[in-house]
Amino acid sequence: MSRLVFLLEEYSMKVLLDGLIPRLFPELPFLCISHEGKQELESWYIGDPDAMAEAFDDPRLSSIGTRAVYRDPDAVRKPSSEIKKLVPRFQKVSGARSMASKLSIRRNISKSFQVVMKSLAQFNNEEPISKVCYF
Repeated sequence: MSRLVFLLEEYSMKVLLDGLIPRLFPELPFLCISHEGKQELESWYIGDPDAMAEAFDDPRLSSIGTRAVYRDPDAVRKPSSEIKKLVPRFQKVSGARSMASKLSIRRNISKSFQVVMKSLAQFNNEEPISKVCYF
């Protein structure tokens, strides 16, 4: 049996995918291998303000998408710093755990999130073959 292997640049991405993939693609076998790096997955969080509002128990976060700075989540410089401004108690790993159960494919406007989810859906529907994805 084949499985999808993610080689990740940060531990919080592993935590997020370990919670998100089984919920959205329960039949998809996968393995996440992480190391510390520079990628910031928090742009995915900014892409789904309703998920942020629910995950961090702050309804005001639902409206951040109306602000110009957040309209293109993947263009936000230092998204983890931006989230820290919005949610002072934010921490990467606990934030990833909370967001994994809240992020929505339909609502999320982050292009990188959509590309990863589309790739997972395609992989999930293909014949079993060996694949490696680098994020």
